[in-house]
Amino acid sequence: CSTTDRLASVSTASSLTENAPFVGRQAELATLRAAFNEAREHAVVLFVHGESGIGKTSLVRRFVDTLKEEQPAVRVFTGRCCERESVPFKAFDGIVDALSQYLARLDQVDAALLLTREVAALARVFPTLRRSLAVGKLPNLEVPDPQELRHRAFGALRELFLRLTDNFP
Repeated sequence: CSTTDRLASVSTASSLTENAPFVGRQAELATLRAAFNEAREHAVVLFVHGESGIGKTSLVRRFVDTLKEEQPAVRVFTGRCCERESVPFKAFDGIVDALSQYLARLDQVDAALLLTREVAALARVFPTLRRSLAVGKLPNLEVPDPQELRHRAFGALRELFLRLTDNFP
């Protein structure tokens, strides 16, 4: 999907869900809450699945909105993955974009404290990270082996998220 398609779908979806009542799904919300609480101890992955149009996005959006109201310090980075996109690592692209925007808003010193020594590899795979002054000042990294670059980049992403969780849920 194109950026215009994504913006239109987000705009339409959010305006519909803001006005629509949210009924049921207590068990699913409880599962999300339990996973969030468990994630304070170790990594947790949830797979929200179901037929198209049954409210998966609304469910997760409701959970995140409730969480942000209860815990203003919580940090949530979201993204969308469209089937027809041909972006490398498209499942992570939106999340890294949101992370990049977050880092760009931070004071340069605070942003630098979050960065790992392999962040240049991450910026090579996701150039949008260079929006942050702390990342933008790093020299370009040349890693000829694509598998090694991917390994180092996703290691840096993991470490960056771990550092974020030291300060924020």
